[in-house]
Amino acid sequence: MRNLEAVLAGLNDSQREAALSLRGPVAIVAGAGTGKTTTITHRIACQVRSGAFDASQILAVTFTDKAAGELRRRLQTPRRRGGRGSHVPLGGALAALATLVVAYR
Repeated sequence: MRNLEAVLAGLNDSQREAALSLRGPVAIVAGAGTGKTTTITHRIACQVRSGAFDASQILAVTFTDKAAGELRRRLQTPRRRGGRGSHVPLGGALAALATLVVAYR
């Protein structure tokens, strides 16, 4: 895997394990403020940086609009710092994405 240490910096052991699980589903179950969004964004960054997936192949879904906005903001941050970034083209709250699916069906 291409230089994932920078992506994994600052994660605890459980977060690191989830971030390094590049394929298949991973359930992130934890209380408020424990780093769920951090873990998810780092997992996506690892998937893109390792070459397992192109960012355009990833769909990030959350349960609330607030969480979706935070997820989008965090995924786009590395690009602003001059890095490659891991811009995920479509992400949002489950209800909003379900509405899109029904509209295009």
